[in-house]
Amino acid sequence: MLVNVETCSDQEATEVPCRLRFDARAVDIAEIVDRWYGQDYCYFKVRSGAGDLYILRLDESRGEWDLTMFQSAQPHAIPLEFLATKRPASAVTM
Repeated sequence: MLVNVETCSDQEATEVPCRLRFDARAVDIAEIVDRWYGQDYCYFKVRSGAGDLYILRLDESRGEWDLTMFQSAQPHAIPLEFLATKRPASAVTM
């Protein structure tokens, strides 16, 4: 997924992601968790202020950013109404 990434300079004067934009939504980067390099690519694992994790890939030859992974900090709850009506057959008691 292509993503608009704003960069800023870190302590070593290297350009790093500092904000992501998905259409009208902006996500500020609170922490760069990890960084690694591939052939013609640079990967960044970053955490937002809300605690969400993102892995971004920069295609250095084209200057394009891709979102390759997202993990929400919030647990995904399943509504109780769904569990009451949509139980798998193996969960039905007799």
